[in-house]
Amino acid sequence: MIDTPPIAYIGITGNFGCGKSLVCDYIAKKGYSIINADTIAHQALAPGTSSYQKIIDLCTENICTFNQMIDHKKLANIIFNNPNVKTAIEAIIHPFVKASITDFAIQCAKQHQSYLFIEIPLLFEVKWQTWMDYIIVIDCDYNSQINRLLKKGFSQMDIDQRLKSQHSMSYKKKHAHWIIDNSGSMDQTFEQVIQVLKKLHDQELLTAGK
Repeated sequence: MIDTPPIAYIGITGNFGCGKSLVCDYIAKKGYSIINADTIAHQALAPGTSSYQKIIDLCTENICTFNQMIDHKKLANIIFNNPNVKTAIEAIIHPFVKASITDFAIQCAKQHQSYLFIEIPLLFEVKWQTWMDYIIVIDCDYNSQINRLLKKGFSQMDIDQRLKSQHSMSYKKKHAHWIIDNSGSMDQTFEQVIQVLKKLHDQELLTAGK
């Protein structure tokens, strides 16, 4: 296990299409440090990294584009359909992601920041919940979730495939410290975010006073 710097880790998660990015963008605008685990994972797929060739060698079909970049969609399809390859790729990428998050957290701690928000879509699926000090789950009603994804260009088959690979929302909400319902307007969602930030601040003050 990588040592955790003296800064609170707040994991932000939720199922595909629930609005994690909307909430994370708003938190960033409020001046908090935030990092996206998926973005780091994509960096691990870039040519020149130690993980790039290892991942290509694991796949039996060509997953590179004309300029030798790994095609994320092709790789995702392989991962969804081959559990053994999925496990092997995770063993390559996850240490890279954790190390990058820890490095960023160290820099935040040096700047005397108290929190690092981490967007991790598959937080529970990869069993990283014990790494977090607090967990925020973004929820929304099913119809809103599907309609948003269809408008973004995802097919119903793509949506069903991704949702099948994720834990249920009831499971995630059961293990959350705070839940934000993104079924309504953006203003309603942002007001919930503000309330969670206040509760987080109050909780940290309480902990510091013990």
